Order: sequence, then structure tokens, then C-alpha cells
Amino acid sequence: MPKGKTGLLVTILFTLLSFSISGSEGNNINDPFFQKLEKDFLCVDGCGMALVDCSNKTAEQMRLDLFNFIDQGRTEIEIKTYMAGIYGNEVLREPLKKGFNLIIWITPFLVILSGFVMIFTAVNKWVFTGKVKENREKNVAPENNNLEIYSSLIDEERKKYF
Repeated sequence: MPKGKTGLLVTILFTLLSFSISGSEGNNINDPFFQKLEKDFLCVDGCGMALVDCSNKTAEQMRLDLFNFIDQGRTEIEIKTYMAGIYGNEVLREPLKKGFNLIIWITPFLVILSGFVMIFTAVNKWVFTGKVKENREKNVAPENNNLEIYSSLIDEERKKYF
């Protein structure tokens, strides 16, 4: 270990360097949480690219903001809400699922479900109506056959006596 002022200086520099290295571990671009957030945002400089694909200065600033939010311990929803508050909902690749946006997310599924219900009802009514007609025809046909049989029997009996 060096002696004197240089030793003290080396120790201080080594300590500061170790703190700066440990502090930069939070800014890891391989962090899965950061990568997910990076995929969820669009660059706001007008290029229309996802933040993960963009490499201009605006995208770099947005990445630094994301690193700062992660270091502060903010949750995904807090970060998305904050960024949408600053840049507008256009910064999100998917709008937040709350308020009016929730209606936009649910409406297509309700329309599809109601379409299936209407188709099922129409087919069921169509099939049921067809079965009712078949039953009516079956019921009518045997009665006509019985009448013909009975009327022929009656005619035969009349011929015997008249």
C-alpha cells in the first residue's frame, strides 16, 4: 500500500470508483424489466419507431429516464403513467387499460360475443322451426292416412248392405 498523500488519494479514488461501478449496475441494458419497458414505449421524436429500435438522442434520453425510474424503485404502471403524462398516450405502444381506453379494449370482445349469440339464436330458431314443421306434417299425414283407410272400410261395408 502506498504511503502518504498518494496512498490516501489512491484509496479515495478506488473507493469512488467502486461506488460508481456499483451504482451503474442498476443501468444494465440486459435487465429484463428494462428490456420490457423499452419494448413498451415509442420514441417521441417523430420517427415512429419503438424505443428498443431507435438510436437517436431522444431515445437515449428516454432510456436514461427509464434507468432513473428503475433505480427509484418505481413499478411498471407508475413509469408508464408518468411517461404518458409527460409525452401523452402516443408514447405507449399499447394504451393503458383504464378509463376510456378500457372501453376500447373490451368493446371488440363484446361485439364478437354478441355476434356469436345472435348467430346461435338464429340457427337454433331456424332448426327448431324446421322440427316443429316436420312434427306437424307427421301428425297431419297419419290422420289423413287413417281417414282414407276408414273411408275405404266404410265404403266396403256399405257395398255389402246396399
